[in-house]
Amino acid sequence: MSWEVLIPMLMVLLVGFPHGAADGVLAVNLARRGTIGLGAFFTLYGAITLSAAAFWLWLPVLSLIGFLLLSVFHFGTLDSRNDRLVGRRTLRTLVHGSTLICIIPWAHEREVTEIFGLLIGSEVVWLVQILAAAALAWAIGVVWIGLAFGPAGQRAAGELIVVAAVLIILPPLWGFALYFCTVHSWRHMNAIVATLAPFGPAAFRLVALLTLVSFLLVIAGALVLPAVDIDSGVIRATFISLAALTVPHFLLIDVYRVLPRLSAAGR
Repeated sequence: MSWEVLIPMLMVLLVGFPHGAADGVLAVNLARRGTIGLGAFFTLYGAITLSAAAFWLWLPVLSLIGFLLLSVFHFGTLDSRNDRLVGRRTLRTLVHGSTLICIIPWAHEREVTEIFGLLIGSEVVWLVQILAAAALAWAIGVVWIGLAFGPAGQRAAGELIVVAAVLIILPPLWGFALYFCTVHSWRHMNAIVATLAPFGPAAFRLVALLTLVSFLLVIAGALVLPAVDIDSGVIRATFISLAALTVPHFLLIDVYRVLPRLSAAGR
């Protein structure tokens, strides 16, 4: 396996995946409060994940589009969290969340077309072109945020510009891995750590265990899923696993809003 693929994929698996693995610890604390049975939670979580993976294999193009849309909302919701009282949060969420989804295809159209081809087994040049064209709307949104919301907006716009510059400079896989691990996962883990700190080190040992399980499942997927070579297999298994796990993670974090619920219950 080439290091150009190995390093960013390991970053996603070993640094990015723990923030999703923490869902299991959140479930333990929900069970302690009598909100849901632990067995029922993991059964439902696993069923949703497997259904999402099966749907990807059945309708890969539609699944890829759905994954991108979920990512926009999920990334944007977290990135705009600190300024949630500023106003127009829905529009700001779209701007924040579309940074990764628009800038990488705009800056690296050929490479992204190849990666999408690996993920779904066919070329979707039209989708990459749509995402690249949407970068103009993103740029307008960044200017709007910087001008309309005072110092908070200027800070947010400055951050978006810096992130975009890094995504333009780095190859697509490296840009995705860096954003996912250092911007998104870091912020999400900070919120999770604050929520789980009262429950002691056992909570974080469970996160490590679930991360290891996720890692082994991706390796198994790389060996089982059809691919031209090991690099292609790892990329395909990593992103399909990430997409499948994103669905229950999104439902738990963004729809059910488990972190504010647990924080409120702990007060």
